[in-house]
Amino acid sequence: MASGESHLDHSKADKKLGLPGQMKRPLNVTMIGAGSGFTNAVLKDVVLIPGSLGGELRLIDVDAERLELSRGLMAKILEITGEADKWTIRASTDRRELLPGTDYIVNSIEVSGVECVRWDNDIPLKYGVSQNIGDTIGPGGLMKALRTVPVYIDILKDAEVMCANAWVLNYTNPMSIMCLAAARTSRMKSVGLCHSVQGTSQMLAGYA
Repeated sequence: MASGESHLDHSKADKKLGLPGQMKRPLNVTMIGAGSGFTNAVLKDVVLIPGSLGGELRLIDVDAERLELSRGLMAKILEITGEADKWTIRASTDRRELLPGTDYIVNSIEVSGVECVRWDNDIPLKYGVSQNIGDTIGPGGLMKALRTVPVYIDILKDAEVMCANAWVLNYTNPMSIMCLAAARTSRMKSVGLCHSVQGTSQMLAGYA
């Protein structure tokens, strides 16, 4: 990534119009960990898909206050984009209430909250292990995996019962461990997403 750039610089709207034609049915998209900062960006992209027939945006978070903030933000985004007539927003702190009928699950959870993340960085640093970001690999990534993977597996178990045909899009680190856990424990169709992929590609292209 060039100096002065940020993740926002490579996540701007694309000028391409996407695939031609119209979707055949409305979509139900469920965001688990909807209090995440990724929610407005990911779901904004969803509602702006050309040819979309709308559907439901289902927001789930164990933090009721953050959940309500995300619900209000998504309502505002729908209003500004002129898509409010196509989409219904539902929000709940209980994922079992909203999983049935889901087409796509976006997993963006932070188990134990953001206040826990600093220890993944600070404790290894105290013992001489300097990590770029301690949520992916190294001791910080391992600690995050130990508290995050069990919760993710529980989510997948619920999904197998309530929306077995849904695709699970994981946006939670440590990405490789999360995807491996899903592949080894669940029948759900799952894929890992990370905005650092396109950012790193641009960075390497710049070096080249």
